[in-house]
Amino acid sequence: MKQDRKQIIISEIQHWKENQVLPEQYCDFLLALYSQGEEPTEKESPYYLFFYFFNAILLFIPIILFATVQSIMVLAAGCAAALAVSFLFIRFFRRYEVLRETYAVMIFFLILALTCVLVMHYYSVSWQVVYGFVFVNSLAWILFGKWKQQYFLKWAGFLVLAALIIRLGFVYF
Repeated sequence: MKQDRKQIIISEIQHWKENQVLPEQYCDFLLALYSQGEEPTEKESPYYLFFYFFNAILLFIPIILFATVQSIMVLAAGCAAALAVSFLFIRFFRRYEVLRETYAVMIFFLILALTCVLVMHYYSVSWQVVYGFVFVNSLAWILFGKWKQQYFLKWAGFLVLAALIIRLGFVYF
């Protein structure tokens, strides 16, 4: 079979795999068959750089707001706006499967920041309530990571839980 014809067939099978026309196992088998065991070279999308750049900016917005702004309403609005933009990113970058774990970590981090802001607003006297919400959020990260098999999210949940335990160790011991 001619090389250009093989390349057309391989690109069509990859298209089927991305759009879930056939089950993933069938597509993997067909790709291995037509590529004769060689891994096809995937081109890096320029959107990855765009996504990671704005993802980092969106993650730093709540941190910068926490450090500079004293108004709870501005903090909550900034976190909510960053969360809304991250949901728009999910809608725009849905077809890139590589970025799915990054979506989850970013959204869970922003939800953690937003709930901490709102809890601090309503229960500003009691830090134990804030620690409780961070604990519940980290458990949600771990459980969601196990449920969806997203290892990065699960490890991020363990990291937040470890940071909370270390913080509580410094506060109470």
